[in-house]
Amino acid sequence: MLKFIQKRILLLCLLIFSLCSFMVWIKPVDESSGINGKWVGFLWQNQNGLADKYIFEMVLEQKGDSVTGSSLIRLIDMTENYGELELKGTFKKNILKFTEIKIKQQEILMNAHWCKKKGTLELINKSQQELKGSWNGCRSDTQPEGEISLKRLP
Repeated sequence: MLKFIQKRILLLCLLIFSLCSFMVWIKPVDESSGINGKWVGFLWQNQNGLADKYIFEMVLEQKGDSVTGSSLIRLIDMTENYGELELKGTFKKNILKFTEIKIKQQEILMNAHWCKKKGTLELINKSQQELKGSWNGCRSDTQPEGEISLKRLP
């Protein structure tokens, strides 16, 4: 009987250890852990841009509700054409509101320019760590000009 109880206790310990290990591995994003890190994905532009779809990245650092960092936009077919912009914003209740405030570096085709954008992205899937939402600022300060979808790199 004692061996049976020891086996049950060992199995229970292994189960608890496995569950704890799994929970540490997932690490969902929430306001207490922040949105620090690198986020990668795509930006879509509704009309009148160099392309309909761009590679888009954000590197974010959160302190309290405040967020600072940078964004990087690239043409998909010509990645040597890029813009790196400084940004600031807030992250509250799973919503990132950001404003690009300065172009830090850029390479772009002749007769074109990168614009400073504003956006609202929602953390829609904490376990998969996805930010999705809309942006504006190139042609309108009020109407959405496209969408952004990003995933957090581990």
